[in-house]
Amino acid sequence: MIHNAGLVRAPSFKQFLAVNRDGALRIAETVATTAPDAGFVLVSSLAATRPTISGYAASKAAAEIAVTEALANHRLSILRPPAIYGPFDAATKPLFDAMRWGVAPVLGAANAKFAMIYVDDAARAALAA
Repeated sequence: MIHNAGLVRAPSFKQFLAVNRDGALRIAETVATTAPDAGFVLVSSLAATRPTISGYAASKAAAEIAVTEALANHRLSILRPPAIYGPFDAATKPLFDAMRWGVAPVLGAANAKFAMIYVDDAARAALAA
């Protein structure tokens, strides 16, 4: 079982938790009771390693904890990809449009780090896990 659903934008931290943590937990609990021999792959986020940076990051970190506890005696893999982009991703389309127009956007401070993974590569990693 691969769980890859979640919110990347929400009006409140409460809504982030309701979807990213609680939704993942409900699915993990269902897998634990209905398919105890199934492996579970939680697609989290690199942001979960720094939960203080945003409500999104904190909700992904909380999801990892909740799912790990729920599946303590089951096969579990947690993937933490960076930003995932692809042909139908409206969130990153403006960035790629700007680059196509010869503009190189600055994403934060000069020493900021930014990583992305193409959707097909992220999907292959989840399948391999």
